[in-house]
Amino acid sequence: MPGIGLFLWLIAIALSQLFRLSYLGWVGPFLSWAVLVVPPVLFVLTLPAMVGLRCRLDAPSSVTRGSGAILTLRFMTKHLLPVGKVRVELRFHNRFTGEDRSVKLRYDAMLRADARVELPTDSCGAIVCSVTRMTVSDLLSLWHLPRRCGESVSCTVLPQPIAPAQPIDLDAALERPMRLQVKYGGGYAEEHELREYRPGDPMNSVHWKLSSKTDSMIVREAQEPRNKTIYVILQKNGENDRGLELLYWLSLELCKRELKHRLCAGDEFEVADESESAGAMRKLLQRPLDLVGRYDLSDARCVFRIRGGEVTTQ
Repeated sequence: MPGIGLFLWLIAIALSQLFRLSYLGWVGPFLSWAVLVVPPVLFVLTLPAMVGLRCRLDAPSSVTRGSGAILTLRFMTKHLLPVGKVRVELRFHNRFTGEDRSVKLRYDAMLRADARVELPTDSCGAIVCSVTRMTVSDLLSLWHLPRRCGESVSCTVLPQPIAPAQPIDLDAALERPMRLQVKYGGGYAEEHELREYRPGDPMNSVHWKLSSKTDSMIVREAQEPRNKTIYVILQKNGENDRGLELLYWLSLELCKRELKHRLCAGDEFEVADESESAGAMRKLLQRPLDLVGRYDLSDARCVFRIRGGEVTTQ
């Protein structure tokens, strides 16, 4: 599509012709031909660079909320001459919050250079950065050529693990009476109950000392905890991502105690260490926070519920 330089060039042609008619020296024809020929020649020379211009996006895979993160636009072309102006419209889409932001940028005389744009890291979520529109012009802005750039890059903004304003006693919350059940397959267990021998019981489970005293076969039946799962449930995204901060903090605190747990925020994520905790946070930030699903809490050792920036236990 035509640029403003094209209209200025037409005006310059008209003025040079008037100057040629009013001035009979050699300068008039020379200036007229220069104005008429030089701009098209520059356009033809820069056209391959305009057509071959490419843009790549580069961003960190994950950052912490509020920290500085830079999106790099790498402009590349195989031709020697630079292009005139490059106009880029960027779109930042937060998959978690659904928020969209657009930024319009303009760069002059691009050949092989990098442009840097600060990413919006004020809200948690997976931010997808993409170029929705890119146009390039020649050195004199005679013509604007639209270019396609279908590449996109994603950067996950993780919350900072921040403890609740009112401290909670995790050890007291985790001290719940254990409900035992028969261990599937038997074997050794710290907890067991004594009962009479039944046909089919393995002989290595017989309590020989007690059996000799009671004149009957007594066996040890291995028991295992029934309520051994720890749940951390995010009921609602708190103001300023407070709910996510508490979710991450609780998960890391449980990891320090080497306690396996489940993060529940729409989906369930099994977490055993800090790397799995960070991975679970990245996954749950990839889509909007839906209503909390129905979780089977019958095997729960402890349930931490996060709602409105507060933590409750049950």
